[in-house]
Parts: sequence; C-alpha cells; structure tokens
Amino acid sequence: MVKTKSGFTIVELLIVIVVIAILAAISVVAFNGIQARAQNTNRLTELNAWSKVFALYKGTFGSYPRPDATTYGQHKYGFCLGIGYPGQTNATTGAGGMCHDNTAPVNLALNTELKKVSSLPSGIRTPTKSGALGVYADYWGVSSTPGTTAVEDAGNFIYTNTIELVQIFDGDAACPSPTYQKYAYPSGSATISRMCAIRLDE
Repeated sequence: MVKTKSGFTIVELLIVIVVIAILAAISVVAFNGIQARAQNTNRLTELNAWSKVFALYKGTFGSYPRPDATTYGQHKYGFCLGIGYPGQTNATTGAGGMCHDNTAPVNLALNTELKKVSSLPSGIRTPTKSGALGVYADYWGVSSTPGTTAVEDAGNFIYTNTIELVQIFDGDAACPSPTYQKYAYPSGSATISRMCAIRLDE
C-alpha cells in the first residue's frame, strides 16, 4: 500500500497568498477612507468653533475683530487662527508658525483679541492632500478700522465688510453644511481637496 503525503500544493498556497493580499488591500483602503472622514469631521468642528468665537466677540464688542493696522496693510488674506502649527517654535511670537499652504501667517493680534471672549479652539494639525492645515480668516472689503466701509472686487464676488473663515477638507465630497465651496484642488481629473468657508457679514 502506497502512503500519500498530505499538504498544500504550490498552486493552493499561491491562491491563499493572493486572497490574503487582496483582503489586506481592501482593509487599508477602507481604513484610509474612515481616517479621512474622521479628520474632516474634526476640521468642521474646529471651523464651527471659530465661527462661534467670532460671533461671541461681535456680540460683546459690537463688531468683529480686526488684525492690527500694520499687518492688515501687508496681508489681508489668510490670517491663521490658533496656535500649534508645525514649525511654530514660539507660542508667544508665533515665529515659524504657518497654516493654509505654509505661506499664511499666524496672526497674534487676532488671537489676542479673540481670547478676550473665549479660549481659542484647537484642531488637528495634519495637512490635507493639498498641503493646507488649520482654519484661517480672509478679510474682504474690510477696513482695518471698525465702523468704516470698504468695497472690494474679488473676481466673481463683490465684498463689503465681509470676513470668511476658511478650512480645507480632503476628498471630492461637497463642502459640509454650513460651509460653501470657494475652490476645488484638482489632481488630474479628480478633486483631492476642497476649500470651504463660512461667511461673516458685518
């Protein structure tokens, strides 16, 4: 009587390895999707928190906070809100701290003003696929002096005394409520991130 050896053939082992690899790939993709959604949820939470702080400031002082006149004259857009950005080595001076696309400055004057009514919101400091991180404020048609009016033509929009609080979200989904889209970051035929904003009118 001839004894047969039990075990797997090479073909069977290869099939098992391929199946395991496919399942692992599916798991990684699913995890990345869940992680991206969680990060976007955190980004929206931080944006809404900043909107509430701005509203509280206006309710207390009668107008929204402005950057200091010197800073406003140099740079009207992309004032980073909060602290904790990569490279920000000095929490007092904000030296090295950049948000958005690493060109926008942390505005300590705004942070200082907003601290008068609330602790500052914080959020994740993980860059989006477009390289942006953190909430920033755009001042459109806003004079550095409260109570005065300025008008600004920004292409498709005419702004008068308007502040936009902006956050970047990953993925090709529409901007989450209550935000609206300002820009979509393309990568080939796909959208990798969206610039979404909350508008504050004086």
